[in-house]
Amino acid sequence: MRNIILWLLIQSATALNIVSGIIVARVLEPQEFGRFATMSAALIMTTSILNPLINELAHLVARERSINMPALVRRTLHAALVCSVVSLLACLSITSSARQALVVALVIPVSLIAQSWATAVLTGLNHMVVLGVAQLFGAIAKVGLIMAFTTASTTWLEVSWAYIAGFVLTALVAGFYASSIPRQTTTSWVINWDIVSGFFLLALPFSLDQAIVQRWFPNSSGPYAALMTYAKSVMLLAAPALTIAYSSALRISVSSHAYLKQLRFFAALSFGIVGALWIFQPFLFPLLLGSQYGMVTDYVPIALIAIGLHVCAYSIAQLVILRNQRWFSLALLAPISLQTLYLWTLENPSLRALALTNVFTFAAQLAIACIPLIHLALKIK
Repeated sequence: MRNIILWLLIQSATALNIVSGIIVARVLEPQEFGRFATMSAALIMTTSILNPLINELAHLVARERSINMPALVRRTLHAALVCSVVSLLACLSITSSARQALVVALVIPVSLIAQSWATAVLTGLNHMVVLGVAQLFGAIAKVGLIMAFTTASTTWLEVSWAYIAGFVLTALVAGFYASSIPRQTTTSWVINWDIVSGFFLLALPFSLDQAIVQRWFPNSSGPYAALMTYAKSVMLLAAPALTIAYSSALRISVSSHAYLKQLRFFAALSFGIVGALWIFQPFLFPLLLGSQYGMVTDYVPIALIAIGLHVCAYSIAQLVILRNQRWFSLALLAPISLQTLYLWTLENPSLRALALTNVFTFAAQLAIACIPLIHLALKIK
């Protein structure tokens, strides 16, 4: 019964989050939607930094049944500093207002961090139903505020406040139940920064593209955001399987068989999703994003293939990162550099050229992720 309730809560929150995305795509003008997509890209970058920290904190709470408050305060300050810088750099192209910059660089990261820590504590205590309730309340608040802002003059900043409200409400509800955990000051909160940096660099090209397009090609930002929002649904739909794979990767010893098994499964899964989104594009694309972005539909297959490659790369890169192979983080700088330099050489690029950049970038990611597989195969021979 508990699992059924938990499943219903999580699915309801997920459905509301999807609904909020549909509403945003429909109510914002293309130019504002491009700015909003850049803000969302900053959120994804911030989340990629926080996720390993959430896992570490959850493991600590599960093991100790208590929390080191001085360590938590220090980590909060460190995370807030790093996430604020990342958010501001990603959003430099969408605002010149000091007030708006403060929202992007401070309010959004801090509210997201508060939600993350509360989530980690409840996960460590195994209060998953409470966490599901908190996430549902946050999703309801976000949808309600977005609908309240659905006017002819709705801006990306108003939508941002709706997201912030969702983070804060989730943190308050979760934090109310998490506040009962005992405090102590002896157990250290150890963070593996190789894992943090590895996952951040792995996820960075997935979000950096929108910030670059907004900065260098603002006229293409709205249509590009619509194109990639639809394509990135592949990652959203594959996320539960990636989470399960991450949990399994913590416990298995990596072999060439494990790499191949993971790669085969996620290649089938991701390109199955790609095929479905491609086939049902004439129905799904206008349903999700409205009819104002009809000009981008010719490039949807290219964008879908790019994200399919990223899901495959992400799935096997998890195995490498968790084995603390420090060279891998350095190698992941290559696709990011390729993406940035190639976009820098373009002048008034078409949507096709922008979409193809992602194919090259994520193909390079996948090739780098396969290096350990090749190494293990040669070792066996």
